[in-house]
Order: sequence, then C-alpha cells, then structure tokens
Amino acid sequence: MALNTPLSTLRQMLKAELGENPSVGTANDTTYNQLFGNKQQWMAGVYDFPFLHKEWNDVVPPATRYRDFPTSTSDGLDNRQIDFQRPVKAVVLYSNSWEEVDYGIDPEIEYNYLNSENLPGFPTQPQDPIERWRFVSATKYEVWPITVTQQVMKFEGQIVLNRLVADTDTCDLDDMFLVLSVAFDLLTKRKDAKAQALLGEVSTRLASIRANYSVRTQYCTVGGSADRDSGAKWQRNVPIVLTIGNR
Repeated sequence: MALNTPLSTLRQMLKAELGENPSVGTANDTTYNQLFGNKQQWMAGVYDFPFLHKEWNDVVPPATRYRDFPTSTSDGLDNRQIDFQRPVKAVVLYSNSWEEVDYGIDPEIEYNYLNSENLPGFPTQPQDPIERWRFVSATKYEVWPITVTQQVMKFEGQIVLNRLVADTDTCDLDDMFLVLSVAFDLLTKRKDAKAQALLGEVSTRLASIRANYSVRTQYCTVGGSADRDSGAKWQRNVPIVLTIGNR
C-alpha cells in the first residue's frame, strides 16, 4: 500500500490504465484531479481507515466555558483538523485518568443542575470534572460544567483529508486503489469493455487493504473473574442473542 503519492503521479498512473500517454498533459487533467479528490473523500466517508485516526488534545483552563477545537494532532505530526463528518469521541483527563465525555448540553437539564451562565441572581456554578460537550460553531465547542481546575480534553477521530488540487498535493489513501477505482468509473462511462476486468481488481485491492489492518483483541470471562496469566480460559467477545418462547 502506497500512501502520500503526489497528484501528478496518480494522474500518470491513471493515464497508463486508460491507455493514454502518461507523460502528456491533456484537457482532461483537471477532471482527473477532481475525480481523485471525489473518490478519496467518498471512500474515507464510507470506510474506516486506521491510519487516518488521530487524537487532538486541548488544555481547558479553569472557569472556561468555550474553547476552539485543536487543529494540531497530539503526536505533533499533523496540522490537520478533526473530520466531524466521521465519528468523534471525547475524553477528559481528570484525577490522572481518562474519562469519557458525553455529547449534548441541554439548558433545561444541565444548566438547571449546574449553571454555566453568569446571570444576575444565578451565578456560575463550577464543578469538576467536565462531563459533557457540544458544538458552538464549526470551530468552537462548549464544555459543561465549568470546572474548578485545569483539565485536558482529548478528541479522537479522523483527520480531514488532503485536498487534491496542485500536482504536489498527496493522497491519504492507497494510490493503486484510487487509480483503479477512478479508471473503472471512467471506462464504465465510456462503455469500454475493459471496465469489467477492472471491477474485480478494485474489489480485490480494497478487500486486501482492509483485511491486513491490525485489530485489538478483547477477552472476557463468563462465570467468574480472572486475569489473563491465571490459566483461565478466555473467549473473544461475540454477539449473543437470547430468545424466549413457549417451548
């Protein structure tokens, strides 16, 4: 799998698949660029790709209600924003442990319990830890309750993908999959017989990429407690369906 391939190289690879001269620029180049960008956005919106998953840390000072979303990943490697079109999880570091922060703040529920607004006769009521968050805008979020001590909010999710416009822009997904997929779409529109053969290659490539991802194995015990070194038999978590009938 090759990631971070420049757009100019993607276009050359595509032309080779289409039977065009890879080294010659054509009037179709702008269209090819857009198709690569569209395909990458669509794929990242439909499938999970672990290498796109990142974390963002934001230090929330005491008595702070609104914060800007962090724009640099916590590993310091990417100045990428959070893609809120994909699932996002929030946790807070409090008392040396990470705790999940639920989404949604309802004034009639949360503010009536612990007020976040400094109103006459109804002062702000700070309390630790942060328990909930919500969007204020595309760039800001709100926490509840307002806290007494400084805490760290961590957002976990997928990065916003690179735009593919300039020749030096690089792709975030597998280059061969993108090339084969765009080539299939173009050949299909052109009613070219070679499209059918490419369909199998596209499907095989995607299945191969996703099958090779590392996954975390989780274990559980039934009918008692034991650690993994105790010799007890552990089973993978599997769905269990219980039904009740008359027999």
